This record gives sequence, C-alpha cells and structure tokens, in this order.
Amino acid sequence: MNSHWNEKALLVYFVCQSFLALSCSNHSDDQDFDRTLNCNTDKPVQTMSEYVSHVSFVVLDPDAEANFRNIDKLVIDNERIYIGDFSSQKIVAYKMDGSLDFVLDKKGRGPGEYLSMKSYCVYDNNLYILDNNGSKIHVYTADKGSFKESVNLPFVSWDFEALGNGGFIFAFAPMKGGRLKSAQPLYRIFLTDKDLHIKGKMFGYAESDYDLIAYSRFFSVYDDKIVYSSFHFDGFTVFDRFSGEVVETVGIKFSHAIPGGSRKDDSVTSASYNFLESVPILCGQYILAEISLGDYTDNFMYDPAISSFVTNSESSEGNYVFYPIGSWKDCYVSYISDKELYSGLVESGLERAPQDVEMALDSGNPVLIFYHMK
Repeated sequence: MNSHWNEKALLVYFVCQSFLALSCSNHSDDQDFDRTLNCNTDKPVQTMSEYVSHVSFVVLDPDAEANFRNIDKLVIDNERIYIGDFSSQKIVAYKMDGSLDFVLDKKGRGPGEYLSMKSYCVYDNNLYILDNNGSKIHVYTADKGSFKESVNLPFVSWDFEALGNGGFIFAFAPMKGGRLKSAQPLYRIFLTDKDLHIKGKMFGYAESDYDLIAYSRFFSVYDDKIVYSSFHFDGFTVFDRFSGEVVETVGIKFSHAIPGGSRKDDSVTSASYNFLESVPILCGQYILAEISLGDYTDNFMYDPAISSFVTNSESSEGNYVFYPIGSWKDCYVSYISDKELYSGLVESGLERAPQDVEMALDSGNPVLIFYHMK
C-alpha cells in the first residue's frame, strides 16, 4: 500500500494508548462526553421535511450482473456510487447517472479473490475489502476493481475505514455467545499503520462484556470525519479521517434510556427503551440517527441551530425522509427497492419522481433518493 506513517501520528497514538490504559471502562454509565444532545422521543418536533430543499432520483442500471439483494453499505466517491451487498459478497459500482461501471465479485480461494466480505471502504484510488475468513485486507483499484495486493490482518474486525495517513481504523464488538478462534486485545477500536500493525487501541472491555445488539455498520463517513458508534453506549465518537485522532465524543440523552447496568439484559430488546439502532450519519451540520422506540424505529435528525432533534411529520405534508443509508455533499441518500415502497412513501409526503423514474420502478429497477438539505 503506497502511503506513509509519520512520527506525529505515532506520537498521537502512543498518547492515546497511555490515556486509555488509565480508563478502559467504556460503558454508557460512565462514558465521558465532550457534549450531550437531548433527544425527546415522547414529543418530537415533526419538521424534518422542512429541512429538505428538493429531491432528486437516480435509477440504477438493471444489468443482470449488477443485480444485488440489499445495500449493506453505500459509498459515493471518485464520481462513483459503490454498493456493497454482503449477502451476495460483491460490490457494484455505478457512475453518478446510475449506469453500471463495474462489478467486483471475486469470492474464492485463488489470487485476487476473497473468502468473505465483511465490509469494504474506498479511499483515494483504492477499494479495500475486509476478509475475516481469510485474515486479510484485499486491495483493488477504485476505478475498475482490478486486484492490487493482499495484506495479512492480525485480528478480527466487523467494520473499517481507510485513513488519509495510510493507516486504518477498525471496529470490533464482542457479541453474546461469540467466540474467536484466536485471542486478540480486548478493545473495540484498533488504529493501524499501512501494514496493519496496531498503533493505537480504544474502548477496552472485559472478557465478560458483550453487545446485546449487533450493528450492521459501525462507521459512517462524511467529508473529513469518520463517525463510530456501537450498542455499548448512547452516543458516537467522531474521528479525523486523515489522522485517526478523536475529534469529539458525543452523548445522546434519551427520554427512555436503558437503565444503568442493564445493557446486557435480554429484556432491553422487548421493552420501550430508546437506543441507537445504527451508526449516526452526518450531512453538513445535521446528525441523523435511527432510534429504537420500542415496537419500531424512526429517524431523528439533530439540528444544532435549535439544539433539538426533529423527525418526520405524521401527516402527509412535505418530503418524507426515508431511512438514509448514507450521505454525500449536501444530501442524505435513501434506497427504494420497488414501486410498492415508493407509492407508500408518496402517500407519506415524498415528492413524486419524474415519469421515467416511475416507469423504471414499474420495471423493477432499484432507485436512490437524494434529499438535498437546506
């Protein structure tokens, strides 16, 4: 991997390690936050649609080779839309107009192939695949998906992102009943150099700890920031995308938070507690979070201008913001899988798509919605 690891970055990580050695307990009960956001889930401000300037749609090419079951991770970079479908173990890359660019589908045991795809990321000219079964990171070109090299990975991770300094940030979460084949340091975050040597560790945990709920993604990326979150605390940590340094750790105070010491209680999932269902997504000044309300989940978006979370209106007015899967520039991005879902969203207040988009949905083409925020 053509990159470098400078002395300043190493110093930062050694400082981080020294600090974390003094305080490795990271439960929500005793987590230190730089700031805390209050989230009133009982009486939310139902004005999210007012933050949407307009909506645009991108029809994705229905090419049979590009057929995917689900979007587990969306990345928009290099003037391309990358869609990771981990159940199909492939990445489909589209041009910004939705036309197919290339498909990376190389599961196997041969050169340039991966045994599994747990996650992927894109940075600069490289596309990286996290292969836990093969204990490797595989590197491909971001423009064609051509194989470049593989690097041995000395630990198991559930998600990762590449850093601008050539290193990486990895996330791990212990799960109930889970057991690793090989022992690894008991930390949730690993910072590595370009050769995947661990240079920093964060959020230590005890051997008896585990997350009751597994996230499908632990990181989201926006501009120069990487956001990390996990079920082990109510909040998120923002990292600098170049250096991997912590920018801030933000807590979220819910109306019905999980009681202290109860995060491993199985009853949490059937009670009416509030907690993050996935990693928050940034877009401009906004923070969008998918929050459990007991029987269902809903989108809440934090607006720092009013120091409050807002949500969609229960009436059919304005643009209904359907669960975003990513963000890009001034947009939150959502995915419509079929015409039935689209029709339901229109009834809920979504701006109607142009006729050609509706015809594409009639034909079974997947569509991305871009919510352009004010």
